[in-house]
Amino acid sequence: MYGLSITSREEQAEPPAITAIVRGQGGLIRLLKKAGCNMDARLDDGRTALHVAAMLGQEASVAELVDAGADLTLRDKVGRTFAYWASGHGHLRVLETVESKCGEERLREILNMTNNDGCTCAHWASNGGHLKVLTYLKEKCGVSMLKVKEKRNWTCAHEASRNGHVEVLRYLAETCGNELFYVKDVYGATCQFMASYAGQWEVVQYLQSLT
Repeated sequence: MYGLSITSREEQAEPPAITAIVRGQGGLIRLLKKAGCNMDARLDDGRTALHVAAMLGQEASVAELVDAGADLTLRDKVGRTFAYWASGHGHLRVLETVESKCGEERLREILNMTNNDGCTCAHWASNGGHLKVLTYLKEKCGVSMLKVKEKRNWTCAHEASRNGHVEVLRYLAETCGNELFYVKDVYGATCQFMASYAGQWEVVQYLQSLT
């Protein structure tokens, strides 16, 4: 009916649940669950159906996967959770959907998980310039999340600076203070240096205006 066959992992490189998500057929999740398919089966890069649905912004599919018992805490090979993928692609509704299903405290635990490099969901939201997501993360996890430094000593401000997201920087200044912009990474680079190196002149002008 849907053109989706259920085969073993050996016969099909892509798990059926992931195939359903990619094809926009999240409504099949319940049927796949009843057929005995593993909701947490992975691609070679470690992503599960929940990671893919979060990345694509399919909140209805995310809800189906949560109901089917998908593990919310699983990470891909570089340590990214579904929440990390949703944050990095600006899909606020995915995060809100999981909160409505599992509760704020449960979601907060997952939002606070970092990847293998120590990056938070806030780092990746800042990287993509997703201000609404960043605001949501701050509301759920507190200002401290916005100040976290990953292994290279990068903060959210470093991510936003090198990618030209002035609106994110303004928000960080309001919530964390200007001192965040003077944090140096392990090579001694500040936000202004990173923006200049990347040719983000609007960011450079903004940061200079703060001094």
